[in-house]
Amino acid sequence: MTAVANKTFKEYFSLASVEKLSAALGDPAWLKAKRLAGWAAFERLAAAADKQTGSRWLKVAAKAVDSPLESGAKLTIPETLKPALDGDWGALAGAYSYGCEADEPVLLSAEAKQAGVIFMPLREALKSHAALLEQHLFSRTAVDETLYAALHAAYFGQGTFIYVPKGVTLAQPLRLRGVHTGGHAGFFPHTLIVTGEGAELTVVDEYYSGGEAAGITAGVSELVLGVNSRLNYISFQSLNRVSGAALRQ
Repeated sequence: MTAVANKTFKEYFSLASVEKLSAALGDPAWLKAKRLAGWAAFERLAAAADKQTGSRWLKVAAKAVDSPLESGAKLTIPETLKPALDGDWGALAGAYSYGCEADEPVLLSAEAKQAGVIFMPLREALKSHAALLEQHLFSRTAVDETLYAALHAAYFGQGTFIYVPKGVTLAQPLRLRGVHTGGHAGFFPHTLIVTGEGAELTVVDEYYSGGEAAGITAGVSELVLGVNSRLNYISFQSLNRVSGAALRQ
């Protein structure tokens, strides 16, 4: 998926690259099936966008998917976006920053660990908490909802899994920062939050550009809440002026 100048958005993506990504990430069969379903939906919806028929969003998408796009050089996560357990939001229970490929070590307070909170990269959770992920991943967002949701389903890999057990209250927020670090035309972060009965927490989910190159961030956040649990979910993006975002919650 390394960018070549003067390609259109659609030309960066292919069934072969989806299958290559799936193999590289070691997808289980159920997840590979979702990726392929997402790719099939993207092809179908992109064809509809080409014809500029149907709803208003398809007409807007038609312009986007045929526009020139460059991915820029691969960058590291800027120092100012690396995780810390204090900062703009005050004291935190946890912090995690990740880019298109690399990420920073997860920080989680001793209190949160002792309470049984799970806060980890999504790709690791797919291996260590496979049953939970199979149950909840894409349970709140269909892979064919929109053109960008479909592309996200085909290409997602980076992101965060959060699980807060029954009755646990986190008094301090968990902070996530996804950074489009270049080297790819798209950035596809996925946040999955699952809470047990009566759990309470705040999550701040942020998206940034790592440099000045154009790119698309197509993110999905799934919030699976237990009975009587409370989640204060705050999400915003601070991408550069030549990038676009399609964020689904």
